[in-house]
Amino acid sequence: MNKINFNQTGGFPLSTNILDAMQSAYAIFNQLGSLAGNKAIISGCEQLGNTVADGVIFLNGEILPFKGGAIGSSIIIKEESESRVFEDGATKPVIFKKYATFGSSTPDKTFVWADFKPIKNLISLAQEKAEKTALKTAEDKIAELEKQKPIIGEIKQGIFDLDNLPEGWFHCNGQNGTPDLRGYFLRGKTDERALGSFQEDAQQKITGNFAITNRNNRGGDADGAFERIGYYNAQLKSGGSDEWGQKINFDSSRQVRTAEENRPKNYAVQFIMYLGKKTKNDGNR
Repeated sequence: MNKINFNQTGGFPLSTNILDAMQSAYAIFNQLGSLAGNKAIISGCEQLGNTVADGVIFLNGEILPFKGGAIGSSIIIKEESESRVFEDGATKPVIFKKYATFGSSTPDKTFVWADFKPIKNLISLAQEKAEKTALKTAEDKIAELEKQKPIIGEIKQGIFDLDNLPEGWFHCNGQNGTPDLRGYFLRGKTDERALGSFQEDAQQKITGNFAITNRNNRGGDADGAFERIGYYNAQLKSGGSDEWGQKINFDSSRQVRTAEENRPKNYAVQFIMYLGKKTKNDGNR
């Protein structure tokens, strides 16, 4: 930044050149108005009814005071001068004051007032940006939640607090329009199955073989689900001791895992369904 050092000894040479340098130094501040943009209302100029208050505007590279008054459709730039008496006795204009105000002139000197817009300061802009960012973040979250919104008939499995299910979700217990899935397993649909159809339990075929008794020998071995557990003398012929029969036991556990029920590998969970309803007509148990 240009500067003038007045604080010197020996008698400072204050001249018109020095004063012109001072004027040139502060003229650079007009360029700050470019940050706001042409035809910007930098401060003031609030409209109160049919009048506009005083303020400051930026127009065509100059920061100008604005003298308000009764609102008009256009403004003009006025310049007023003040004269001073010089040492030689002559009176000359010395001080020139420019300002904007409502009025009209030639087209090149008249400006439409509606084109002038107020600007926000940096703090307001920062706050507005933060608010917009927060709003955008909230909107993005809402959009994401909308994408995740369940569809009617969607079923979930897990461990739930049935007394505090999210709104629209119901226990699949055969009530509230839900299927009763208690004790059932969900299975991926195949082309042969109708969607939502139930299928009874079933067990794969279990097979085995064993030989019948023969005269003079004890028969062959059993296999598969059959197990030979002993022999006995059938004595089919009176006094004979060579008529041997076999004791055959059937046990499916020799081929497959067994229990008191047919079941696949499983983990106990609860099933809930989204119905979109806000009320339920029974407990969710």
